[in-house]
Amino acid sequence: MQDSVQQIIGLSDACVFFRMKIDATPNGRSAVSQRQALSAFERYLGGRTVGFEGFTENLLRGWMGWLFYEDYTKKTSLYYLKNLSSLYGRAVSEGLAKDNGIFSSVRERVGELPDFMFSNEVDHCVVKKLQSLVRKVMNPAVKSSLGEDIVAFAVLCGGLDFDSIAHFRKDGYKGDDPAIIEIAERYAKPKNSYLFPFRQSERTPRQLRAALGALFADALTGVGLRKFNPPEDTARWLWSNVALSCSVSHETVAGCLSGRPLLSPVFAMVSPGEVSEQERADIISLVGHTLSDDPAQWHAMHLRPGMDIEKLRERFRVYREELREPEIYYPCEEIARRIGHKLVYENRPVVSGLIFFRSRMSEIATMFRRIGDLAWCYRNGESYAVIPQSQMEVYQAAIGIFTPETRLYPAGTVDLREGDTVKIIGGPFLGREGIFNTVVEQRKGNASSPRTLFRLLLPDNNGIEWIVDTDPRLVRKVSNESA
Repeated sequence: MQDSVQQIIGLSDACVFFRMKIDATPNGRSAVSQRQALSAFERYLGGRTVGFEGFTENLLRGWMGWLFYEDYTKKTSLYYLKNLSSLYGRAVSEGLAKDNGIFSSVRERVGELPDFMFSNEVDHCVVKKLQSLVRKVMNPAVKSSLGEDIVAFAVLCGGLDFDSIAHFRKDGYKGDDPAIIEIAERYAKPKNSYLFPFRQSERTPRQLRAALGALFADALTGVGLRKFNPPEDTARWLWSNVALSCSVSHETVAGCLSGRPLLSPVFAMVSPGEVSEQERADIISLVGHTLSDDPAQWHAMHLRPGMDIEKLRERFRVYREELREPEIYYPCEEIARRIGHKLVYENRPVVSGLIFFRSRMSEIATMFRRIGDLAWCYRNGESYAVIPQSQMEVYQAAIGIFTPETRLYPAGTVDLREGDTVKIIGGPFLGREGIFNTVVEQRKGNASSPRTLFRLLLPDNNGIEWIVDTDPRLVRKVSNESA
């Protein structure tokens, strides 16, 4: 019976099986090493469930590329691969998985990567730095340089190499990105064939690359960035960093690029995925939106087994110098339990483990670099899932617990007088009609400001009335509904 249960668990989620085996490992040092490797693998999966049939060479290559992007060294990455291979070997010995040689193949590929390839360090502040450059280029009150315009143009277009930039036709852009259009309009001249003025007919390809390299260096130095090696791959590398920060997979990013950055260990490990023209256009648009706008939006994460909200908040406190703790919405309801002769009240999550948070898209990757062992973020395809404000308001109204900025009623509809008939539009009294009595204020916890509530008289079917206090956002005048 135990073997059959173990087989069902192992086939549906290999990581559950791995955790069972780690917990049963008598050697404490080995267990710690294997737990570290598994934690890194689960952060790479980002909440996805992978059975043993899903263990492929591409999966492991993707994990290695992700480790390099996360600044793990070649030595540490190989060590993690060895530990995960040991766990996988236990599944093979129990007949749950096949020995298909993928770990040996990936280990050999990582070993072949030259050490100098790792000199191109990943800059995890690249998004913020590029945002400052793009916003300067888009600011009509500030004059940007030719180099700054070209770098912004090359990145926003999906990562153009030097040859593509130098020979970009003045009417070559057919999209609708306002930043790209604005830059193109600055430089398009009636008598010129190419968009940017480089005296293309007078210069050799080598001279053009040198001129562009100098412009890139000056523009990037101004925002604390540097050229990639080789320099002509710089825009590709910058664009790919932004796309990866938006949770687009390494394989998809490689499929979007016209050519992979040659000396990148990240992309040396992955095979380009199949990406349609529409998918590529959508990802380029996502990157452009992140660089030029990047508003704070609602997203959702889910706590991993054994974790709780206090551990999450503590992690934010530990990294408060590096991370901005986002606005968190984790609705709880008060539950009364009788212990002996006393009633004990405790807060219980409405949906255990499901946490909503408000953050900029560009901040999420950095955030989960520090909290990924505690929780994983929901995704919509390749990117982090965005929850519209309107959907958040519907959800909050349904359970009757709100965030401070939520407004569910038109202006003036809650200007009530004693005796007004109202209808409750959310929460436990959803759909009931009552009589408005007065406004009350309650101190909640240690909050410095009181919580405003409406006191209502609610009749039941027996003609008996009782008093309840409810949030103003859950009340609407009946007269307004019928108007």
